[in-house]
Amino acid sequence: MNVQTNEKVIEENILGTVVWFSVHKGYGFIRRQDQGQDVFVHFKEIRTNDYCRLLQPGEVVKFGVAECNNRLNAVDVVPQGKIVHVFVESETGGINGTTKKI
Repeated sequence: MNVQTNEKVIEENILGTVVWFSVHKGYGFIRRQDQGQDVFVHFKEIRTNDYCRLLQPGEVVKFGVAECNNRLNAVDVVPQGKIVHVFVESETGGINGTTKKI
């Protein structure tokens, strides 16, 4: 149990994909690969080797799940690879953006 936040870790080593993350708000959601359930993530739980704690939609992460105030939160979130942005010209001449894990 995390004494400071009263969180009880109930699962660990779960893989998921970032659905949405707001840099300005500092939070987002990760979709569990095993259940398809979305879990809330706060930027303070992102573990990286640099100062930049952000996630990109489509990014694969490993995390734990904690219960706090009857809500599930992602904890100890570790990105599993890089995301690159690929821009492809469409048939109509526009540009479509997508992401690809490398």
